[in-house]
Amino acid sequence: MSVCLTKSLIKSWLSITSANKLSIRSTNVCLNTHRFVSLRPNSESTAEDQIIDVQKYREEHGIQCFGDSIPDPIHSFDCYKWPQMLDKRIQSLDLRTPTPIQSQSLPIIFSGRDLVAIANSGSGKTLCFVLPALMRTLSAGLDHWPKCLVLTPTRELTHQVERVVKQFRFVRSVCLYGGVSYEVQEMLLKRANPHIVIATPARMHSILEKGIAKLEFIDFIAVDEADLMLQMGMGSHFNDIMTALPQKRQTLMLSATWPPEVQHLADRFLKNYIHVSVSKTRSLESLTLNKNIQQLVKVCKESEKDEKLMEYMNEFIPTISGFLKTIIFVRHKRTADRLVRVLKRDSFPARALHSDKEQNERDFVIREFRKGSIPILVATEVASRGLDFKDVRLVLNYDFPSKMEDYIHRIGRTGRHKDKGTALTLFTAKNICHKESLIQLLTESGQQIDQNLRDLSEESDPPEATPSSTEDSGYESSGEYDSDSDNESKDWASDKSDDEKSKNKS
Repeated sequence: MSVCLTKSLIKSWLSITSANKLSIRSTNVCLNTHRFVSLRPNSESTAEDQIIDVQKYREEHGIQCFGDSIPDPIHSFDCYKWPQMLDKRIQSLDLRTPTPIQSQSLPIIFSGRDLVAIANSGSGKTLCFVLPALMRTLSAGLDHWPKCLVLTPTRELTHQVERVVKQFRFVRSVCLYGGVSYEVQEMLLKRANPHIVIATPARMHSILEKGIAKLEFIDFIAVDEADLMLQMGMGSHFNDIMTALPQKRQTLMLSATWPPEVQHLADRFLKNYIHVSVSKTRSLESLTLNKNIQQLVKVCKESEKDEKLMEYMNEFIPTISGFLKTIIFVRHKRTADRLVRVLKRDSFPARALHSDKEQNERDFVIREFRKGSIPILVATEVASRGLDFKDVRLVLNYDFPSKMEDYIHRIGRTGRHKDKGTALTLFTAKNICHKESLIQLLTESGQQIDQNLRDLSEESDPPEATPSSTEDSGYESSGEYDSDSDNESKDWASDKSDDEKSKNKS
C-alpha cells in the first residue's frame, strides 16, 4: 500500500536531523511526559519525587541502564502523541502499557541514541524496533527507499518480524532469506519498493555482492537475536553488512544474552550507546529467567526416554477440549522425525520442524501450529529461538541442550505474555556436566528440585551397547548425531535455493 502524505502532515511528524538524530516537535512525541507524573496523584510532586518514582519503577521491573544522559522510561503508550494513522493502529491493537524493555528502550531510541537491549524471549523486544522503524518511515517522506533494515538469524524470524510490521498496514516490507531464488527476490524488491527490509545476514550479504540491492539510504538498523546470529556462525556476513552501511545511522542491537562476542560487536559498530537490561538476576551476564514457567526436571536413563516421553505426554497433553499446545525439543533432526512417528503411533498429532524440511513445509507447520491445527511440534535447537507462539502450555526437553542459555531459550517458548506454562526436562547422566548450573537456575527461580537430580552421578547411567537397528531402537550412532547437530544452524540460514539443495543431496 502506498504512503500518501501531504507536506504539511509530514512536517508535523518526527523528522530526522542532519546529525541523524530523531528530533521531537512540540506537536509530536511528547518527551516531556517521560517522568511518571500520572503515577503520582499529588499534583505538587517535585522533580526529585518523580526521579525517585523512576528509580523505583526500574528496580521493581529489574531494569538496569548503563550509559550517559539516559532518558526516563515511559509508563504508557499514551505518553507519546503518535501520528494519526499510527495512533489508530496502536489503539486497535490495544497497546496500552509497554513491557519493561519497551518502557525504557523506546525513549532512548526516540532520542536518537544507539541501543543495546537485553531481555528474555517474549519480553516485547520486537516492538522496540518496529515502532521506531515505522516512525522513521513516516518522517522520511517519499524519497529513497528503503530507510530501515532489520537483520534476523533465521527465515522464520524474518516472517515473525514482518507479521508485526504488517499489523500497522501503512508500510511496505520485504523478507529476504535463503531458499528463494535471487531472481524472485530481485523482482520483489523492485515491485514492492519497500520501506523496511527484513533479512537474514547470509542472504543480505549475497544480495549486496550481486548488486541486487544497495544500503546507501539505510539510516536505521535493528539487529535482532544478535547472540543467536553469532552462535550460528554469521559473524563475518554481519561484519561485512555493518561495514557497508552509511556511517550516519542509528543502530539497535537486541539479544537474550550478553556474551563477550556480542559485547565486542556492540563496541565496534554502535556509537555512544545505552545498554538496557531487563533481568531479575544478579548480573548482565546471567540468563534471564521467566518466573511464569513451572520447571520440572525428571531424571531417567537414556534408554528410558521414549517411555518417559509417552508417560508424560499422556499425563500432561490430553484435555477434554483436545490437546495442549506443546513443543518438544530435541538436539538432532533424525530424532525429531523419529519421535513424530512414535507420537503418531499413539494418536498424538505431531509434526517436525528442522532445516531438512523444505521451506514451504516449514511455513505450513508453523502456520498450522499457530492456529492449533497441529498442537504438537517436535523441533530442533535452532527453532527454539525467537519464534513467538501464543498459548504454548508445555515445553518438553527430550534432549538436554548443549548450553545452559539454550535451556532458557527453549523453555521461554511457554509462559509468554504473562501466561503460565510448564517446562518438563528429561535429564540423564549424559547431561551431568550441566547438573550444578541447572540446580542453580532452578533455585534462583524458586523451583522445587527433585532429590534424584541432586543425587545423580556419572555412574547412575552406565554406557549402553549401540543397538543393531537404529530405526527400531530410535538411536543413531554418536557420529551421526554430532554431524546432524553441527549442520543444523548452517542449513537453517543457507542461501541455497531448494533446487540447489536437492541437487546436493542427490
